Amino acid sequence: MASKTSQHIVPKICCVIAAFCLWLYIYNWENPIKTYKISDVPVELINTDALTQSRLCVSPGQTLKITLNIRGGVSDTLRLKADDFKIVADMSAYAVKKGENRIPVQIVHYPVNVNVLNGDNMLVDVNLDTLSEKTMPKKIKVEGHPKEGYHALEPEDTDNNVEISGADQNVKKVKSVVASANIDNLDTDFQMSVPLQAVDESGKVVNDIKIKPESTQVIVPIKRVKSVKINVKTVGTISSTLNLKNVTPMQTVVDLIGTTSALEKIDSVDTEPIDLGKITASKVISANLILPSGVGTLNAAGSIDVRIEIGNIINKNVSVPIVVKNLSNTLNAVISSSNVSVVVSGDEAYINNLKSSDISCYVDLNSFQEGTYTLPVNLTLPDNIKKVSISPESVNATITKKQ
Repeated sequence: MASKTSQHIVPKICCVIAAFCLWLYIYNWENPIKTYKISDVPVELINTDALTQSRLCVSPGQTLKITLNIRGGVSDTLRLKADDFKIVADMSAYAVKKGENRIPVQIVHYPVNVNVLNGDNMLVDVNLDTLSEKTMPKKIKVEGHPKEGYHALEPEDTDNNVEISGADQNVKKVKSVVASANIDNLDTDFQMSVPLQAVDESGKVVNDIKIKPESTQVIVPIKRVKSVKINVKTVGTISSTLNLKNVTPMQTVVDLIGTTSALEKIDSVDTEPIDLGKITASKVISANLILPSGVGTLNAAGSIDVRIEIGNIINKNVSVPIVVKNLSNTLNAVISSSNVSVVVSGDEAYINNLKSSDISCYVDLNSFQEGTYTLPVNLTLPDNIKKVSISPESVNATITKKQ
């Protein structure tokens, strides 16, 4: 049985080999003529600039392709691709209108060993739109962040307006024309000619828009930043009827911006002196910063706010008991006055809260023996309180032995 099966298979294999050899012979030596179709051959539009005379342009988003009927040898046609053909449609050779136009096409290049059967009557449908033009300002879009310790200033731009043109449906989509400047990790000025792009409301690029000029020169100054303390300077003296409580800057440091060499020399900045002689009440005033040439502030403000707190000076009469100090345990003392009248002066807020217990009045009898003495009254006052007068300034102290 196995022998009979082998006898049937061998002739079949021989037939297949013989057929393949015959096909190779026909394909390579006989090369029979066949007709084929090649689809999706691209059509190139030429002389589209001529459409501007009619205020027209090619509508965007069109894919222009045709199908070719070709005839040639099998070995030649099987290798052909759409890219082997160049087909054009001349937009300057025919009268056109807005909307759909059927334009004849020409084959300007194709392989020499084949024939195009439908080359004389091919048409392509081309949609045209109204040519629209508009002048609009351009924007500089800064992307990225400079190196740490540096800051980018507002970009500088030479020209402001640009002209855009294109299909009306596309021009209506354009909301701005932008030039992007990537300053990521830079520590020097960005200075470059940047291409312009037309974008819609969402920031997406609108294609098939001509922009004049096509690019713009953009400069983004990038400067060093340094934080330094602020010194508030004053001149003059405040009125004797007023008390200067505090002179407080609303910010204690300022971020300076400038060249590295200029900032290395600066550790602090002063304000222009504030004239205290002109201050009559508590207020917040603006004080200009004294900045070296070529140095500015990061927020572009050349001044800071300073809070000045002022209080009224008033007097108060307080009766204070006199205390005897440092008297020996073996002695008694009688003083001629048990209280003194003290007139004090100070800020209204302090004086109004002052009590007699806050003031200490005493006579010091240290080392004194029996007898009568005239001694000064010592006075100790709280901070921020000044003595105007004391009465009496001295008392008589009579010292006797204890019985």
